[in-house]
Amino acid sequence: MHCGETIYYEIYGYDGGKHIQAGYPYDCRGGEFKAMLYRVTNSTEDGFCVDLSRKQVYKRAEELGLEKPYLLNVQTCFPKREKTEQKACSTGKLIVNIINAAYDPIQKIMQLAKGKSKLDAGTLLEGVVVWFEDEDGKWTCLKHKSEEFLLDQDKKVEKDITDVEDNL
Repeated sequence: MHCGETIYYEIYGYDGGKHIQAGYPYDCRGGEFKAMLYRVTNSTEDGFCVDLSRKQVYKRAEELGLEKPYLLNVQTCFPKREKTEQKACSTGKLIVNIINAAYDPIQKIMQLAKGKSKLDAGTLLEGVVVWFEDEDGKWTCLKHKSEEFLLDQDKKVEKDITDVEDNL
């Protein structure tokens, strides 16, 4: 790792003989686990924390030998305003403008979150993460869990089924 670097990843598969997340092996076989890198930050000597862009995170995952998130879709849109105003507004305002754009991203996100995992066709899709990235590479994200996944998790809680993940 680089000096000042922090990596964020999700571990999935098996811890010994038990699923890390019950019912979600994501194409790992008994005893195997993988780690998917989803965020990397660099902290400067003067205390600033800077996120790597999505493209840089994917490159860093390859360098570290980690999995990278499966890219389902890319859509480019910009708020209808002058470039100078765009730079002046906060990321939060950009997100509101993007969501209020001419297309309906909420319906698209809900559709992307249905069905089976892209990592393992036999595993239910947990959900999707939507990244909003500005022209300078600064980004934020929203996570949407699928209805099927949430219902499955509720059933496990009712049956008192716990995961290795729950006990960490």
